[in-house]
Amino acid sequence: TRKRDPRHYESELTERAGELQYLACTMGGKNWLTGQLHYEGDSVPLSVIGELTEDTVGLAKDKYGREVLCALVETGRPAQLAVVAGLKGRCVEMCLDRQGCHVIQAVLRTVDMDLRCQVAQELHGAVKALTESQYGNHVVQCMLQNLPSDQITFVAAEMAREPMVIINSKYGCRILQELIEKTQCENVQHIMRVACSNIQNCSRHEYGNYVIQAVLKFGPAELGKAILQDICNHIVSYCSNKYASHIVERALDTPNNAWSKKQTREALVTAVMKPAKQGGLVVDWMAPERYGNYVVQHLLKAYARPDLVHHLETTAPDLRGFGKHVQQTLNQLDRDGPAGK
Repeated sequence: TRKRDPRHYESELTERAGELQYLACTMGGKNWLTGQLHYEGDSVPLSVIGELTEDTVGLAKDKYGREVLCALVETGRPAQLAVVAGLKGRCVEMCLDRQGCHVIQAVLRTVDMDLRCQVAQELHGAVKALTESQYGNHVVQCMLQNLPSDQITFVAAEMAREPMVIINSKYGCRILQELIEKTQCENVQHIMRVACSNIQNCSRHEYGNYVIQAVLKFGPAELGKAILQDICNHIVSYCSNKYASHIVERALDTPNNAWSKKQTREALVTAVMKPAKQGGLVVDWMAPERYGNYVVQHLLKAYARPDLVHHLETTAPDLRGFGKHVQQTLNQLDRDGPAGK
């Protein structure tokens, strides 16, 4: 391995003094600079750090310059201080920028904790705008992943002001999933309760259903139990909806705080084996249905209770449409043996 010669590489960087900002905004210059910064590490001269952070915001908005800043913050405390100082007062603007959001995320992942908290402090009051942004939402998720729980309570507090808007939003639902997994503070509890009290709406929403899944997996036992009971009581309604059916499948596979996995599977099989209002059993109406057939297949693979298998084998010749997929699963069970019991 070639031995590092700090003097040689320092001279290369300092010899290009006055050009570094320009080089950082070109592809070739960016490649050279990031290579030098990674190689030099904490030996990067202060003069180089100073020149690269003369216009931190301008560099952060450039598609090549932002990569140089991301490499710079990895070199040590002096560079981190300079970059954070250059972003001061402009953090929200950077979060909403296509390139700048990458720099903020690099800061939140890399710099010392006191500086991370300093950046997060600037985002107070801007959570709603960030959750609505295709760039800003990634910053909020990064913040949840890289800051201690006591430093992210403001995110939950601001989201709790309009919980249903956040629950059913494209980017807000992603953040809520992270938040529910990370902390169970009072505001998060409030959001989860709102989601469960509007479960008919949320479970059938293309984004809201993911929040229900997160509550089922990470939420308190009483909310998990309420979700599972609602599924069992309205199993046909859940399984006939594209999004709600995903919740049923998740319930079969994912441990929760309410019931054991076996209890959950037993309850769901019992629900589909009940008599249907239209005649026959509930599973008879689910098997040939566009989305219900996937749930039936999932049940067979996860928990092939003998009475369920026997009933489906008896009615299999009459299955039409999407029911052919259930027939294929039954044939596979015959070949491979029953699933977990």
